[in-house]
Amino acid sequence: YDVFVYPRMSTEAENHALKNHPKIHLIDAPVVEISATFIRENIKNKKNVQPLLPSKVWEYIDHNNFYKK
Repeated sequence: YDVFVYPRMSTEAENHALKNHPKIHLIDAPVVEISATFIRENIKNKKNVQPLLPSKVWEYIDHNNFYKK
């Protein structure tokens, strides 16, 4: 079966290998850099970061009120 891959920062060799593989298709989407600092700051500013985290991680952060102050 074919595999669709979201683009990511990688070496030229990795990019070349992915682009030339018959069953791998790179998705035409922008590369978005999301850091832990970005997530912490957004929680502090009451922004919704749930879609950026696994549900169990979000539940733990929310339950313990991390980064909200």
